Amino acid sequence: MIKELVIRAANETYDEPLVIPVSIPNGDQISRLAFSLHSQGKPYTGRALGWDVYYRPFKHGAPVGSSLSFTPACFIIGESSIWSVSFDWENGNEAPPLITTAGKIGQAMPV
Repeated sequence: MIKELVIRAANETYDEPLVIPVSIPNGDQISRLAFSLHSQGKPYTGRALGWDVYYRPFKHGAPVGSSLSFTPACFIIGESSIWSVSFDWENGNEAPPLITTAGKIGQAMPV
């Protein structure tokens, strides 16, 4: 899907806003990628669907400053200043993940 990102609003200097198109994968594409990486259970840092992707699998032992007894698996795609989606398996690997969107156009994500 193509979304519009306002880089600069119209103002006293510029009559028109500066708007650029941003291609964002759809929710199904993002979910398939997240669950595929999760089922493999191996760390991943790279690019997919045109964006940076990070996956960290479940790890025994609590994260620093956490009351959890394990470090949950985590998947992130996007650029947080523009848009991003994260899947966090905070209730364990078999439970549905908590899905969060962020960024200037993150609210429009169809996940």
